[in-house]
Amino acid sequence: MFGFMKKLKGAGTELANKSVKAENKDLMEAMVGAATLIAYADGELKDEEITAIAGIIENSKALEAFGTEPMQEFDKLCKVFESGYRMGRLNTMREIADVKDNKEDSEMVLVMAIEVAFADGECEPAEEKELKTIAQKLGLKLDEYI
Repeated sequence: MFGFMKKLKGAGTELANKSVKAENKDLMEAMVGAATLIAYADGELKDEEITAIAGIIENSKALEAFGTEPMQEFDKLCKVFESGYRMGRLNTMREIADVKDNKEDSEMVLVMAIEVAFADGECEPAEEKELKTIAQKLGLKLDEYI
């Protein structure tokens, strides 16, 4: 009987995780995309930026149900950005637009991007330009978050 209850509880947890993942898929893609966009904005992906992205993903409550999927998304996006910045940017801005109607999600996306921009101790002009674009796309004022 206890084995059945354990299986039932495990199935309930798995179902809840799938539900959270379905709800937050756009948020995950927007957060990882924005972070990757900022990391590549100045023309090079720095170790500090990779560390910041990995740390935020690992500690984000909104992304915990995804397991390793956000880092896989980051790896995939890195390949896209390395192939062509403009294509990576276009895809990312579309993902960001998907969360613009949810203020909390929009704030999480923008703040993650800001954290990546300052990961190496300074925000480069190209990174700041992209931060402004992201904030505008999300209907937020960048100055309120820096």
